[in-house]
Amino acid sequence: MARYLFPLVAVFVLLGAGCGTANAPTAAAPAAQPANAPAAAQPTAAPAAEQPSSAPSAAAATVEMWKFAFDPATVTVKVGQTVTWDNYDGVDHQVVSDSGLFSSQPLPQNGEYSYTFTKAGTYPYHCQIHPTMTGTVIVQ
Repeated sequence: MARYLFPLVAVFVLLGAGCGTANAPTAAAPAAQPANAPAAAQPTAAPAAEQPSSAPSAAAATVEMWKFAFDPATVTVKVGQTVTWDNYDGVDHQVVSDSGLFSSQPLPQNGEYSYTFTKAGTYPYHCQIHPTMTGTVIVQ
């Protein structure tokens, strides 16, 4: 019996050697990267020319297009905020205001369209390609 336990104990000892926190990287000492690994990309700010000081805030609401529906079907934003629509379906969709205020080109899968609302109101919209897809943006 002891003859079978020794190899089993040795396996647990070897496996457990790397499981402690002594070898875990900390915030003060990050894990080393291989010498040939590319440096991690750091986020950079867009040039000032692309972001005028009067620019509206980033997307206040995101609407996903998938399963032939807008989700959520109704979003509420403030004047000056932007709504972004993302197409996750495998077919093209189009975002078109019922009043003609905004209209996207047909958006392929993973395509995106954004519109910044400058006036309070209720803005119903639909997919021009699939008219049963409808939604509403409420701007306060």
